[in-house]
Amino acid sequence: MLYRNLIATVLLLCCAQAVPAAAADFDIDAAMLRFPDVSDTQIAFAYNNDLWIAPKGGGTAVPLSSPAGTEILPHFSPDGKSIAFTANYEGNQDVY
Repeated sequence: MLYRNLIATVLLLCCAQAVPAAAADFDIDAAMLRFPDVSDTQIAFAYNNDLWIAPKGGGTAVPLSSPAGTEILPHFSPDGKSIAFTANYEGNQDVY
């Protein structure tokens, strides 16, 4: 568990330092990735109210969901095959 928290912290620190430099070069309104969770091989996170997943070793992040509503707080199952998350689709938050 400590290892997963350390990886998530390092990921957030790297992103927090990279975004201000990129934002200074372009006039953009960028959202930050939030609520990362790490499995043995992947990182799941919320970005722009949708869920994304990226390889732990680096690479391109791909969207997991993009329905109307807000998805947050992804968490891998112990075997890393499933992801639970919180979403607000009908005015209240539910776990999926």
